[in-house]
Amino acid sequence: MGSQGTYAGLFIPGQPAPVNLAPGQQAPTECQVTYDPANNPFHANGNVYRKVPPRNTPTNINAVFNYRNFWDGRANNVFNGVNPFGVRTNLASKQAGVLVDVSGGIQLQQLAIANASLASQSVGPILSDGEMSCTNRAFADVGRRLITTPPLANQAVHPTDSLFKQTPSLLVAPPHNGLTGTYADLIRAAFDPKYWDVKGKYSVDANGNVTKGNGGYTQMEQNFSMFWGLAIQAYESLLISDQSPFDTGTMAADAKRGEGVFTGKGHCAECHNGPLLTNAAKTSQQGGSDVIRSMQMGDGGVALYDTGFYNIGVRPTGEDIGIGGTDAFGNPLSFSQEYVAVLQGQPVPDSFAPPTGANIRSSRVAVDGAFKVPTLRNVALTPPYMHNGGFASLEQVIAFYNRGGNRQNAGCGDTTGFGANCSNVDPEIENRSFNQQDVSDLVAFLKSLTDNRVACHAGPFDHPSIQLPNGYSSALLPDGRTAEVLSILPATGSGGLPASGKPCFPNAGNLFGDLQSAFTTITR
Repeated sequence: MGSQGTYAGLFIPGQPAPVNLAPGQQAPTECQVTYDPANNPFHANGNVYRKVPPRNTPTNINAVFNYRNFWDGRANNVFNGVNPFGVRTNLASKQAGVLVDVSGGIQLQQLAIANASLASQSVGPILSDGEMSCTNRAFADVGRRLITTPPLANQAVHPTDSLFKQTPSLLVAPPHNGLTGTYADLIRAAFDPKYWDVKGKYSVDANGNVTKGNGGYTQMEQNFSMFWGLAIQAYESLLISDQSPFDTGTMAADAKRGEGVFTGKGHCAECHNGPLLTNAAKTSQQGGSDVIRSMQMGDGGVALYDTGFYNIGVRPTGEDIGIGGTDAFGNPLSFSQEYVAVLQGQPVPDSFAPPTGANIRSSRVAVDGAFKVPTLRNVALTPPYMHNGGFASLEQVIAFYNRGGNRQNAGCGDTTGFGANCSNVDPEIENRSFNQQDVSDLVAFLKSLTDNRVACHAGPFDHPSIQLPNGYSSALLPDGRTAEVLSILPATGSGGLPASGKPCFPNAGNLFGDLQSAFTTITR
């Protein structure tokens, strides 16, 4: 799940506003917009513009198979019901957990739900002031704002929506938007009463003690992060594409040749392996095993690395160290770095099987500047490419690999170097000597990975209407924001976009392909 960004760290009007409230205080509709040229780069000539997240959002389709999510893997495989960091948060904070109605009264309990990285991922953007929230907001405030509101209140829902057509009583009659009832009604229908049925308001102190009083939040508000994470994971678990020409054996001749290049001289399958075409998937990493491997680096040395995370030389490592970074508590995101700490007798928060094979006691790790290998399914529908969105087309991506990445000589090694290691680049990143036929065939193969249901927004990939920012008008709104041009993607049902009028998205593998005809444009 990505997001559309916020205005200068301020919440977007038209969306629920998670605000920092005094206990019992009602949330306002939106946050105050300020023009701050000293601290906010997203401004010009007195106008405030939407922030842009620093990394390119990956697809949520087939993301349920990722062992960890986000480019840097910080969405832990274990969901704690609170934030992206899994057991790390439970160990660091006695205050983290959910309120549960037990025989002895309401208690704080810590969660550790395995294989739930999508839930861990989904609770991150909602509180990010670069994505969906004001600064320093709590999830309970989001719950307080949302639970009394109608679901999808600002979005049209198609009468044949694949999720809701089995429960037509939830649908509001056209031309009105949203669903009947409130989010609280949906929570009551989906979750065990022990997580929401206790009356009153509660506060949790730093030691995990629960106190009842008017100065806190309801049980449903306190547990909203758990409801949010598990509900989004349940939905995104349905988004599995497996009906591409690659799956059905209907690839054209050029795509079949491209598959030979992909698995042969391209060495692409070294990282994009398995049914998901990524080493970062659970199919490669079951039950916490095989999450660490070793490889021989370009300089001849041996290093440990996190399975499915590689530095391929897109940008200098110092610009973004990826999985070489740390979590909110200072722990390394990398399992390899944790394993080295274990060898040194230090405790680590994550549980995983130790690596097997030669050189497993190496203290060198190749994780700085490494990012998760994305799935290649539907890749022709998802430009731009790489973690920084630096390439507009599949041809540009192939040219990148053909030249051996974007490295430049710098000191010892190259610009992928960082810290003690002169080079962290994956040794597979080297000149491939592709000819034009290879390039053309590779592109054909990559396009053959598209499931037409995804391109046509058909079930289970249909959706309510979606508003997407697409530039700005010249108008300045009274609250200081610059009026936006919005592209409206219409609501689709299980049949997808209609054959006439709104066409399927082009399977072009090019950011500058013609998508505009699929949208309606308005100004806000």
